[in-house]
Amino acid sequence: MKFLKIIFIFSIFIFAAFSSVAEEDKIAAIVNGEEISSYTLKHRVDLAIRSSGLPDTAEVQNKVRPQVLEILVDEKLKNQEAARLKIEVTDSDMQDAITDIEKQNHLEPGGFQGFLAKNNFPEDAVRDQIKSQVAWKKIVIEKIRPKISIGENEVQDQIQIMANQSGKKQYDLSEIVLKIDDEKKEDEVKNLAAKLVTELKGGGNFANTAKQFSSDNTAADGGEIGIVAPDKLDKKILKSIEELRIGGISNPIRTEKGYEIFRLNKIKTLVIGDPSESEVTLKQIALALDPKSPADKVAAVEQKMRSISGKITDCKMYEKIAAEMAKSDITFRDYGRLQIKSLATEIRGLVAGLKPGEPSTVLRNGTGLSIFLVCNRKDKEGAEVAIEPDTAQISEMLMGQKIELAARKYMIKLRAEAYIEKRI
Repeated sequence: MKFLKIIFIFSIFIFAAFSSVAEEDKIAAIVNGEEISSYTLKHRVDLAIRSSGLPDTAEVQNKVRPQVLEILVDEKLKNQEAARLKIEVTDSDMQDAITDIEKQNHLEPGGFQGFLAKNNFPEDAVRDQIKSQVAWKKIVIEKIRPKISIGENEVQDQIQIMANQSGKKQYDLSEIVLKIDDEKKEDEVKNLAAKLVTELKGGGNFANTAKQFSSDNTAADGGEIGIVAPDKLDKKILKSIEELRIGGISNPIRTEKGYEIFRLNKIKTLVIGDPSESEVTLKQIALALDPKSPADKVAAVEQKMRSISGKITDCKMYEKIAAEMAKSDITFRDYGRLQIKSLATEIRGLVAGLKPGEPSTVLRNGTGLSIFLVCNRKDKEGAEVAIEPDTAQISEMLMGQKIELAARKYMIKLRAEAYIEKRI
């Protein structure tokens, strides 16, 4: 907006500057002697409201503010713990995290700042949040994971569990956890949960809302839990999930964590069997290469193919890249629908374990280089997932579950031992 009178602009600037200073001087909370300013809290409330699609009203701000402050307290504790452990978040760490965000949001490389500006997201608030997430991830990797091991008996027990669940429904879920640290504020948290559900059912972005409001470790992944068997869910949660359609949002559920909101992403059927029996819709990116090409040329071409593969996040992105490179020396081929077992052995091995939208590694053969992409797959008995028991994958899955539990306990301990004073 343009103002005609310079003096009017100047007076607004001066007023805004003094308002900002006043806001910065106010303290929203103290965590182990370190302050969280009202200015920081305001920016994070703004970010939470804009990214989740909530109406920016005084009423909503008042409902959102306490939960956002809880998340800021947790972030402060994580940053303090990283400092105590002498774990640093480098510029390279930050750039890697931003690159991941660009891929997740289907942005061109370097499009992060433009994305923030377009959506009117406060950059400082976003970067502070990312830095805290990266610090916590490094704590988990360096201090928690090395203490956890998976025994062969645990892997075999899990294989037996999977065999017993073969042919049964599995739920692909995402969650938002609103914790309650003060019982006197339970009604506030309950009201916020109800408000978030209303917005989510009206088309709000679940992943963005989870990133801004959820206090669980899954928040960094947009609340994504993954595949869960019904017998692993609390009865109250299971009952609510069973009533949902695909893409449906549950009403707030009171649990030991606080108030939880779930999204049913998919219903899948786990089948223990041969993945080569599956049918897939397959696409290929190929680049011809003379088998006698010198090593430096081969390396350059492989790097080019890996660069293309890195941009592919789903089949829509594949189509976009194919259109952009239609006149290049790269060939884009649609195989249509076929059974994996009908493919050449070397291709079958690449494709069998791919999820829809996931590109394969680069395959080099006598004619050149190729990348394969599965757009859809249908496994036996109409299942969405058909697997052969893979001990390495099962061990990694069990490791992830143990790490998640240990990280949650670690955070609870940090909170319990901290001095926290909230002033709002």
